[in-house]
Amino acid sequence: MWFMKRKIRKNRRNFYIGSCCCSIIFLIGLLYILVPAIYGFDTMELINTNSLFICTMLVFATMGFGEFILIGNEVNNDSIFQSIGCAVCGIINLLLSELTTANTRLVICLGIYLVIYALIKCFYIEALHNKKDVMQYIEICLTVPYVVVGIALTCTFAGGNVIKTVALGFLMILQAVLKCVGLSFRTMLKSKRFLNKLNK
Repeated sequence: MWFMKRKIRKNRRNFYIGSCCCSIIFLIGLLYILVPAIYGFDTMELINTNSLFICTMLVFATMGFGEFILIGNEVNNDSIFQSIGCAVCGIINLLLSELTTANTRLVICLGIYLVIYALIKCFYIEALHNKKDVMQYIEICLTVPYVVVGIALTCTFAGGNVIKTVALGFLMILQAVLKCVGLSFRTMLKSKRFLNKLNK
């Protein structure tokens, strides 16, 4: 009985931590979308969108690392790898600054990010499959739309800074929403009360 109560408390705690991380990503993504209206559409061309991309990767990396530190491997064991992947993408963006144009650099780095994200999710889904965890199907349903939308957003980077900024903001909001959905499913599937209702 004591062990079950402790497990329920841990599940709730993990859900709250994950939800806080998702909320922060969502709010920053919303801020990105509002930047053109706040900063002014005419002056948006002065903004360095590659700096915004690096900030996006920094937010993803920080939230992933924070989640890993506070929760550990037991709930979202791909968070630390996603954090490292985002950090690598940010570093690559800086290294390419003298070699390519700003547009090309942005497209290459977002493409690398999507590849790293997809690969990490594939390994994570494989690990869930080996454990015969039903979350593998939910993760597939959440990963595929994110990667597809990410590829579609890459095509918009040929436009101006307004479009690029809004696209990065939308990508952050999409990740926050999908991550929160996955977290909710994971928490419900660990809830005895929820599982008992399904069995009735």
